[in-house]
Amino acid sequence: MSVILEREKLTELIGDSLAKRNTNAGLIEDAFDGVDTELLLQDADIQANEQSITLHKNDTMPHRFHDLKNEKIYRYGFQVSLEGNPQMIYEEIV
Repeated sequence: MSVILEREKLTELIGDSLAKRNTNAGLIEDAFDGVDTELLLQDADIQANEQSITLHKNDTMPHRFHDLKNEKIYRYGFQVSLEGNPQMIYEEIV
């Protein structure tokens, strides 16, 4: 009789162990899914930042300032003259 009880107890323990393993495997899989999602979001952020930086570099006047007295907005940038001197360039945004 005790062999049967031991066998039933062992079967129960194995079943519990497998259930815990499946639960843990599910938790691990969920964690990896979360990591994958986060990596995709970060990759999208990196690509958006790279695109923003590229647009900024290609724009001759990427910056703006507000003339509070005249309520006008200007955009400005920098360039190098033909003589090699740095220049600030600007224009009103209409």
